Amino acid sequence: MKHMALQFPQCVAAATKGDTSTWELAYALAKEVGEEKSAAGKHDGSVKELEACRAEILAVVGVDYEIPTLRQFRYVGLNFPKDVRAQIAATGVKVAFHTCRSAGDPETLFKLIKALKPKLPKRHGVTVLSQIPVIKTIAAWKMQADRLHERAIEKQREQLERAKQAKLEAEARARKAKTDAERKRAEAAVAKAVEQIDEVKVAPKRNDTIPSEPDQMPAVMVPFDIEGRCNDAQEDAEYVIELLKNSKQQLDSESLVGIEKAINKTVALWQKAADLVERQQGNVVRLTRRG
Repeated sequence: MKHMALQFPQCVAAATKGDTSTWELAYALAKEVGEEKSAAGKHDGSVKELEACRAEILAVVGVDYEIPTLRQFRYVGLNFPKDVRAQIAATGVKVAFHTCRSAGDPETLFKLIKALKPKLPKRHGVTVLSQIPVIKTIAAWKMQADRLHERAIEKQREQLERAKQAKLEAEARARKAKTDAERKRAEAAVAKAVEQIDEVKVAPKRNDTIPSEPDQMPAVMVPFDIEGRCNDAQEDAEYVIELLKNSKQQLDSESLVGIEKAINKTVALWQKAADLVERQQGNVVRLTRRG
C-alpha cells in the first residue's frame, strides 16, 4: 500500500490528519476532484471522482467518508477560497469551517454577519459566529419569505375574484345595453376585466429567502439569542466561582466590595430581564383571552 500511486494524494494527506484538517480537505477536494463548479442540472463527472477519492481514502487511511460529506466539503472549498476567508476575517468575526458550510455561499455568509454581528457573543475578545445561529437565522428568513409569499398568493386570489366579478357585471351590462354607446362601454369593461384576469392568473414568484439588505436579527431568533446569553452568563459565573475558590491569597476588603457590587449589578439586570419575560407572558395571556 505504501508504494501505491495515489490519484488523490492531497485528499489522502488531509484525511490522515482527521478533524483538524477540514479546510485542507476541502481545498484538496476542490483541486483534485475538480476546480470548476457545475452548472445547474448539469453533471460534470465529479460524483465518480468523489467515489474514487472516497475509496482511496478508505484504503489508505481507513476512514470512510460519505459521498454527500465529500461533496459538501468540495463545495465549501470551491466557494470559500483563501481570499474570501481573508475578507471574512476582515469583518472582525471569527467563522469556522462548518459555519461556512451551513451558510452555503459567501454572499449569504456576509449578510448573516451584517445582520447578526451586533448580537454575537465574544470569546476572549473575539466575536464568534457559530453554526447554530446561522442555521436558525436562515430558517427564520425562509419562514419570513414563506409568509410573504403566502400573503402575495392570498392577495392574488382576492384580485382574481374581483376581476371575475367585474367581468360578470360588465357582461350583464352589455346584455342589458339599450344603445350602441352603452354596449361599447360594457364590452370595453369586459375586455379590461379579461385582461386583468390574465394578468392576475400568473402566480406571484417567491422572493429570495435571504433579505437583500438585512439590518437586524429576525424576531424568531430572539429566544435563541437570549438562551445563548444566559449560557454565557452561567459560564462567566462558574468562572468567577473557580477564581474565588482557587485564590491562594486572601483578597482585601476593597476588592471584595468591588466584586460584590459587580455581582449585585448583574443580578439586578437579570432580575429586570426576568420581569420583562413575565410581562411578555402576561401580554400573551391577555391577547389570547381577547381572541
